Amino acid sequence: MNFTVANIETMPVELFRRFGIACSLRLQRHHSIRGLKRALALFIRSLDSESGEKLKRDALNAATSIYHQLYSAGSPEWSIACTLACAAFGRPNGNLIGNFESSLEHFEGLDRREAQEVTNEILRSVLKEAAPVQGSGTKSPPA
Repeated sequence: MNFTVANIETMPVELFRRFGIACSLRLQRHHSIRGLKRALALFIRSLDSESGEKLKRDALNAATSIYHQLYSAGSPEWSIACTLACAAFGRPNGNLIGNFESSLEHFEGLDRREAQEVTNEILRSVLKEAAPVQGSGTKSPPA
């Protein structure tokens, strides 16, 4: 299946999480919130760790907590925290894209079309990295 922004909710969870991490990494330069940086680091580590589920929960809890604090305070960084919280959530959801693109518009001054292009570029990059290497696998023994 070809994944696009339109069918992001059908994406396998681990692939969606990698997409969310790529989006969160793009936004990281626009804030200096230590707790949010820590939540992202936890989430990245959780993808390749034996204790991954606990780290994923910890990352989700940290990002969600920071999101609520920032949103309550009226801080524009709330959309960055929500992007990470959506990535760490247990299933793919389109809210990640809305929050990510809103952050791009606010912090990078992009218009809607430009933000959508960035989103599509990141999605293509994540899909390319996840694609199996062509021609890989076992070789046939020589005849």
